[in-house]
Amino acid sequence: MGEFEAGTGTGGNFAAEEAVSCGETYADNGYTRTTSSGGTDMHIRGDHAELVVGGRLDVRSAADARTVLHTAVDSGEGDLVLDLAELDSWDATGLGVIMGVHRRAGRCGRRLVLRDVPPQMQRLLVATRLHRILAIEGGDLAGGGAPVGP
Repeated sequence: MGEFEAGTGTGGNFAAEEAVSCGETYADNGYTRTTSSGGTDMHIRGDHAELVVGGRLDVRSAADARTVLHTAVDSGEGDLVLDLAELDSWDATGLGVIMGVHRRAGRCGRRLVLRDVPPQMQRLLVATRLHRILAIEGGDLAGGGAPVGP
């Protein structure tokens, strides 16, 4: 698999979503991004169909995560699976990134599927009722997430 590598993110503000260019073909469909900023580590690896997100998805890593996830959405087809088993934590900004990717995927005719959401993040999804909107597999989310399947 090819790799995409980037450095430390600045975590700046994101005023407006850029134009969606679904279906663009990128020469490199493999992604690896690691950020380390102020003691916060986050990594994303995988391809345009399945990505593993690990570490902390927070205000310091949000800009880098958004870039990689949007590129993956724009360059693939079908479901985009985010495996969150290695995710340590997320804050409101990180959750906002996930919701932005969910919306972008929908506009591209794709679906974002969260896999193996850690228990503490499952509780946050239930408390915010986002488990009713997002497709979630692998976990017991009090009433379940949006249906996963064709």
